[in-house]
Amino acid sequence: MNDYPQDFLRPDEPITRLEMAVMAERLLGRGYQAAAEVGAPLPFLDAAGIPERARGWVGLAVRDGIITCYPDGTFRGHEGSSRAEAVAAVLRTLDVMTAGIQPGLRLEVSGKPVTLPVPLAIQDGLVYVPVRAVYEAFGSSWGVYVGNDPQGAQYVLYPGNDAFRASSLRLEFPAGAPFWRLREWWKPGESTSSQGSLLGPSYLLYGELMVPAARIGGEGMLPYAQVHFDAQAAIVRVDISPDWPGYHLRASPAEVRLLLRAGGPLKLEPGMFLSIPGIAMVDAKGREVDPVRPLSWRYEVEPGSPLRLRLGTDGQPMKSFTFTRDPFTQPFWDLYLRAAEEDPVPEGTYNLTITSPGYAPLVVQVAVADHRPYRLAFDPLPEVAAGQEQVITLRVLDRRGRLVDWCEYLPGPMLLIGQPDGSTVSVPPQTVTEPVSQWPRTVLHGVATFRFIPPVPGTYVYTAVARLWSNPDVELRATAAGTVREP
Repeated sequence: MNDYPQDFLRPDEPITRLEMAVMAERLLGRGYQAAAEVGAPLPFLDAAGIPERARGWVGLAVRDGIITCYPDGTFRGHEGSSRAEAVAAVLRTLDVMTAGIQPGLRLEVSGKPVTLPVPLAIQDGLVYVPVRAVYEAFGSSWGVYVGNDPQGAQYVLYPGNDAFRASSLRLEFPAGAPFWRLREWWKPGESTSSQGSLLGPSYLLYGELMVPAARIGGEGMLPYAQVHFDAQAAIVRVDISPDWPGYHLRASPAEVRLLLRAGGPLKLEPGMFLSIPGIAMVDAKGREVDPVRPLSWRYEVEPGSPLRLRLGTDGQPMKSFTFTRDPFTQPFWDLYLRAAEEDPVPEGTYNLTITSPGYAPLVVQVAVADHRPYRLAFDPLPEVAAGQEQVITLRVLDRRGRLVDWCEYLPGPMLLIGQPDGSTVSVPPQTVTEPVSQWPRTVLHGVATFRFIPPVPGTYVYTAVARLWSNPDVELRATAAGTVREP
């Protein structure tokens, strides 16, 4: 849809030759090649009329022979296509796509014959195999085609075994690229990425991503795999190496720990809804895994605690809630915690127990504290001279004057400063890195800091405005005045 202004498809208009070129090459998975050739010269007289975003696609389509120039040397990309031209483009695209397919070739992975989704193929002296057939042929490796790559679709593979998949590690094969990528996430905010070469660029065959596995000479390599092509027996043999992550995943639920993604304790106010964060499953090495089968989860609050569970913010209060979820096809229920609204609410720490058959129970602490109403307070304004930097500290306090342990993203507080000449300037808070998550915050543990250089002497009025994400949101204001002396 990004190809059309204002996302209008215009389905009743004739298709143009330019559109056919782009569609054909996208169908072949040539996004990486098209992006690399955006600036390449085009071999026709009216090349200047081809939009920048389409130049790479059109160049490939002409080179592949899918769409040809007219005898006068023009391409006429914005003209409507005839029915004959459309049929020719479709057939030529299929010819390019299916070039070299070898229905007689077979595939074996770790000694076992594999049923192929599409035939193997030989192109440019390389034997191509469908990547899905290779990596999903053993264990329970789980892959999916995704279209969020800026240069085309990619096949994403999560190494796995019969019980779990490695959600913290993913193997990516971008369509059209001569390489693969390995991405790893071990802790929140920490990731690494590495890249390896394929023997040649991948391509799409009837929607399956084909990757070069071996040379006609016989040998080849894929990530975590050695490949041998036996031309006489017409077999491509893939041997998965022992360092394949799927071999090392824990297969027993008893060896997997349940963790709350947001950590703990959870903090709750009377009248406030708190969405229960998702649950992470971690193996003995601290690496996150996902189950490959639906699980039953039970959430239960302690008897006598002020906590209640609600399915949605307007659901009925419950002491416990049980549901079954398929980890691949169903999202988590929108389950909320709410503290009872009777006054007074006893402050304290209460337990929320989460259980699933076969796993050790997860006990999450929920800290209930009655801080409302919140308020903002300025620290004493530092006395400075005009032209000197002024460090202004703002604190979020509760009704008892206690500092509220709050960490916030934007939109955090904003400081409006009325200057002696009647004008107003806006000053954003300093960004501070939160030690645990490594995420930038504007309010860290209830404190925000601003830096301002008053240009002239006189009286300044400081107004702080903050919107705290507390479900429902709370808007707070505070005002202070200070005098800036002569330099």
